[in-house]
Formats: sequence, C-alpha cells, structure tokens
Amino acid sequence: MNEYLTLNYKDKTYTLKELIEDNNNFSDSLKFFNDSKRPDIFFVNDVGYCIALEKVEQLYNLIASSRFSLIEAHNKLHKSPVEWKSGYLGQLWLRAQYLKNSIIWYNSCLDYVYQIIWFAFDFFGEIKTKKDYRRELIECNWSKISEILESKSDQNSSILLCQLKQIRKDKNLKKVNLWANSLKHHGNLSFKELRLSDNYLLNFTEDFTNKDMIGDVLDIDETCETVKLAHCKLIEFINFLLDFINFENIFDRTNEGQFIINSKEKLEYKKIIINMN
Repeated sequence: MNEYLTLNYKDKTYTLKELIEDNNNFSDSLKFFNDSKRPDIFFVNDVGYCIALEKVEQLYNLIASSRFSLIEAHNKLHKSPVEWKSGYLGQLWLRAQYLKNSIIWYNSCLDYVYQIIWFAFDFFGEIKTKKDYRRELIECNWSKISEILESKSDQNSSILLCQLKQIRKDKNLKKVNLWANSLKHHGNLSFKELRLSDNYLLNFTEDFTNKDMIGDVLDIDETCETVKLAHCKLIEFINFLLDFINFENIFDRTNEGQFIINSKEKLEYKKIIINMN
C-alpha cells in the first residue's frame, strides 16, 4: 500500500517508504559526540572540572535540540499540525520554522565550547559565590581565550589554539552563524519556497529596491545540508576537545579499569593550567 502513497517534490517522486528512508539516512549522518567521553564522575577537589563537566552535559542537550529540529526541517512530510488547505505550502512553512530553530541553537554551541575550555583549564578566578560564577560566564569569550593561549609558549596551548582557529574558520559554521545573526537582528530568514510574490520589483530610488530589504533568499534543502555539515564539523571538534582534556586522567585506574580515588596535582593531569586556583 505504501507504494500508492507518493509525494512529488522538486522533480522527484517519493513513496512513503522512500521518504522514511531519506529521513533515516539524514538522521544517521548527524552523529552525537562520543558518549563515553562524558565520564559519570564528579571532581569534588577540582571545581573547574566540575563546572566544565556540567557544561559538557549542557552542550550535549543543546546539540540534541539542534539536531532534532534539523531532522524535522529535513523531513519532507509532517503528519501534523499542518492542514492541506494550501497544499504543500504548510509543510514548507513548518519545515522553515524547525530550520530556523536549529540554526539559532547551533549558533550557541561554540559559546559552550569556550566555557568548557575556560573552566577545564582554569582560565577563571576565584569562585566563592553565584555572583563570581556569573562573572566568569561574562568574562569567557573567544577574544580572551585566544589572547591568553597566544601568550603561552607550550605545545599544548598551541595545539588547542590551532584547533579552535580551524573550527572558527569552517565555512559551514560561518554560514550558520551569519544566518543566526540575521534571525536575531532582522527577525527572519527568507526561503525561496515560501516567497510567492517575488515576481515584481519596486524601485524606491535608483540604488534601493524592495529586493534590498529581503537579503539572501535560501533554499530549505540546501540550507539543511549546510547545517548538517556544520553539525558534523562541530562534533568532530568536540570529540577532539574531550580527548584533549581527558577528564578521567585525574584518577589512576586498577588493572581491572576501576578508578582509584587518589589525589593528583593539577600539573599531573591537566595539559594546560592558566591560573593555579
């Protein structure tokens, strides 16, 4: 029966089975970062590690939300809450909403990456109160992290800085950040599938028309692919970062792999220490 349920979309006909396979393939390409790199342990004697691990958890949840919305944006057929009075237009509108949500959430991911680095490697000052903690969140940004790492002469600082610069230069992440800024500051993104009235031109002056107010007009499917590539690059970097930090190195292990709750000096388990708090 599924073979009789078809969707004609952009010069291609999908059966229901093919639509499901298409969405499953897209979902499978959006990997999470390695779950085993999130150790289920707490570091009572290292407040920076405690905060950094909480930030890893928050980043995981943020990516889960971003990923969910991206999958729904890619999904070409939603059962609800769309009615078919306007044909496929309602489906396109719903997909665009999911896509915009995904872009906004992915745009926030690097902020959490910076916070993980800030607290894991002791960029922060003394924290005794919630106000101190809030102050550190405000202080934490790319400009300060890069400036501090640039001032260090050790190999590990150079490795981390190099990787950070590479992820910031990624063309797909740059596009996502640009689109997120458009959403934040201009209130919307334009998708060509939803623009039904672009067949006219209003000339206000010789150098200013109605088209200048619209900005870039995106294709929903192409934008989904770009955000997918940004996701994959982000996951690749997070896996590197968690390997680089190696939270579990704070403890020794028995031959059976059990943690030994001993007391190591920070210099023994941290690759970078900015402040000896």
